[in-house]
Amino acid sequence: MYYHHPADHTLVRVGDPSGHCPDGGLVLHFLGKRRAIEPVYKTNIQEVLEFETGHMLGVLEEVLPEHGLTVRPLGHFPAVKDTLDVADEDYYLGTFAITPDDDEVPRRDSTELFVQAHPGRVEGLPGGQYRYRDGRLEPLGEELIEPRHVIAINQGVYDRASFGISAVSRAAEPWLEYIELGTRLHHLQRTPGFGFMSSGYSSKTGHPLPAARRLDDLLAAAGLPSGASYFFLGGRVSAEQVASEGMREDAVHTKGPAEMIRDELARSLPDFMLPSRVLVLDALPLTANGKIDTKALAVSPEVTAARTAGPYVAPETPTEVRLAVTWGTALKYPDPADVSTEDNFFASGGNSLIAVALVNRINREYGTKLPLQALFEAPTLRELAARIDEAPTAPVSRLIPWPARAVSPRLLLARARRLSDEPATPRQPGRPGPPVLRRPGARHQRRRDPVRHHP
Repeated sequence: MYYHHPADHTLVRVGDPSGHCPDGGLVLHFLGKRRAIEPVYKTNIQEVLEFETGHMLGVLEEVLPEHGLTVRPLGHFPAVKDTLDVADEDYYLGTFAITPDDDEVPRRDSTELFVQAHPGRVEGLPGGQYRYRDGRLEPLGEELIEPRHVIAINQGVYDRASFGISAVSRAAEPWLEYIELGTRLHHLQRTPGFGFMSSGYSSKTGHPLPAARRLDDLLAAAGLPSGASYFFLGGRVSAEQVASEGMREDAVHTKGPAEMIRDELARSLPDFMLPSRVLVLDALPLTANGKIDTKALAVSPEVTAARTAGPYVAPETPTEVRLAVTWGTALKYPDPADVSTEDNFFASGGNSLIAVALVNRINREYGTKLPLQALFEAPTLRELAARIDEAPTAPVSRLIPWPARAVSPRLLLARARRLSDEPATPRQPGRPGPPVLRRPGARHQRRRDPVRHHP
């Protein structure tokens, strides 16, 4: 048994034969190392490792025929893992045999392809979903896998793609489903003049991506069975792109889902309405009535982690220590002791309603008269505590200062007399209009009819 060193391209002996290799034969055992991809993929790790196995087999299918050889599946033997020096968390993925390339044994294509044409992007082909069979495209409907169903970092690619391809496994053996999907994508990626980008897939461990769920719905509507699936976007690429070894083509991937959502909001919202932070969750907790459970959401691990993502700075001054309790209560911190002086009110889940309640409570407890805008000007606990220490206890006037230029007392008297003589303009409730003017005692005066009646 030998290990292929991927960097040195050498074979390192690691043990005795597994017992699955015939005399004079050569077999390949594929094992996936969990820790190699876990920093990137939180779920569907086994599926991704099987896709990668399929890509490697695709390379072998290209180079082996030149030597009169080919690669074929031999079987799935989990006991092989016990003969190797690998971690318990790693995955045994399958065993394949290197055999003479016998053209008399045809290779069965166990994947079915569905093509979606983006409207106006493929000449002579109306937008819609098609089934590829016997070299022809059979229309299934106009519904598509949409940008919102695509992996977030590839949504920018969707706008530039001309079409999409969904590969659905029809493998007879379950262990081959995702491996053969990876092989099929590899061969499609080798098509001259075209580029493809993985944009969604199903899951054997219960975490299907939105593109796979959408595809299941489209196939069900067409009366077709679903299965393990792999969706990728496609379009023409230039010779320069094919030859490029730089990273410019990956520029679209430099932004994560939260950044992309914020950029999308920036197209339709003014700056002051943009959220300071966007937190992406797999699902929102719901109450028994199907409404969002805001209390459970506030104490969820994701929200708590996002709230404490910055460095923790303990409150020091008496005002900071006291305010931390009020702050933590208003924002529903699981433990007020977790409040940092660098926590931002809005990044910690604050909104305008909570802001009003917090400022009112501060004014009651500290005897201050802070206006609501103080929280917008000093959004961190440290800044707000400093504002409290500096705030006057007298009410802050909201009146507009009188102009600095001199005004004649005679002019003021004339304006006052004119206003007192003008009748109040009636105004319907809730509608804008000039203020109603009253003279002292007018509340109890009987309104007289301006028309005098004579007998």
